[in-house]
Amino acid sequence: AGVAAFVASEVWREPPWVAESAAPRDETSPASPHDRVQVFLNDVLVDSQGAGNGILGGAAHAAGSMSVKVLVDAADQPEGHAAMLKVEGEVGDWIYWCDGTAQRCGVPAGQPPIYGLGLETECAVCHAGLIFNAP
Repeated sequence: AGVAAFVASEVWREPPWVAESAAPRDETSPASPHDRVQVFLNDVLVDSQGAGNGILGGAAHAAGSMSVKVLVDAADQPEGHAAMLKVEGEVGDWIYWCDGTAQRCGVPAGQPPIYGLGLETECAVCHAGLIFNAP
């Protein structure tokens, strides 16, 4: 409920958060279920990426790092959101949350949003603590 309320507040659209791109962009991987998105990164995550953290085989991102991904349709209208929040611990210790269509979040329509720590969710299968977004 806390993540859902945070995402609904849209405070992540304001500084110190930064948008990865000025407008929604197409997917960057043919394996991604998220399709067209716009991603916002908090200052903790930007600083952590700047320090070289969060790369495969490297140090974990700093606790408190967070990203919010707006899932948009072909007309750039929001149709869901996904969020990642790094908690203390290893590289894969992230809370994942995704609320959108089955095609965008991997859950059937009408089901509760995905929520869980690390491998408790399908999100970690691909992300495994990585953001896959530029600072």
